[in-house]
Amino acid sequence: LIAHDANLTITNSQGYNTLHLVTHFSSIMSLLYLLHQPINVDSRDTQGHTSLMWAAYQGDTL
Repeated sequence: LIAHDANLTITNSQGYNTLHLVTHFSSIMSLLYLLHQPINVDSRDTQGHTSLMWAAYQGDTL
């Protein structure tokens, strides 16, 4: 999708973007790939949570 210029910042009704969803599913390889893309790692969902906050909440060691 990224090779075809997919929008990584698009959000759903909860404010989750690609980075939030990858974090929710603990997809380490996808996360590493996304972190090398032009994406805002500090973006917040509708509740004000960042992807890092969600990873910590889930107890992930990402």
